[in-house]
Amino acid sequence: MSSLVRFSVLFGLMLVCWWALSEGDNQAWWFGVPLALIAAGLMWRFWPKSRFGFTNVLTLLPKIIGFFLWQSWRGGWDVAKRALSKNAGVNPVVIDYALSLPIGWRRDIWLATIGLMPGTLAVAIEGNLAKVHVLDKALDVQPGLVAFERLLLAWR
Repeated sequence: MSSLVRFSVLFGLMLVCWWALSEGDNQAWWFGVPLALIAAGLMWRFWPKSRFGFTNVLTLLPKIIGFFLWQSWRGGWDVAKRALSKNAGVNPVVIDYALSLPIGWRRDIWLATIGLMPGTLAVAIEGNLAKVHVLDKALDVQPGLVAFERLLLAWR
């Protein structure tokens, strides 16, 4: 990816962030555009340029966001079904899940995000074992936990 394209993408992302932060206020652009230029310049300068740096973010971030949105929808649907049914069918259990994610930001994102998956919540971590509360032991949560961990492992 050329430097100009890379900088343009970063600048566009920073403009979108500024637009969201300023709630679309057109009078704030005099401050936002220079700030976005500075932020994009710093990111362009210090963000890794390798295949597993910037390019990897552009390919994996949409997958992670899609996974996040899909699991949020599934979790909401499951809660709605249980709330509206006469028999909620709740049989909670705490399972041990062996993490292969290294200590750091990937593991933190995994622990914070799995609470959006249907019926799951990380309640503790002991070494490489995550204690995961599952709302109903009939729920098959293992494939979702593994899939999300693999997505995060691919991000280098």
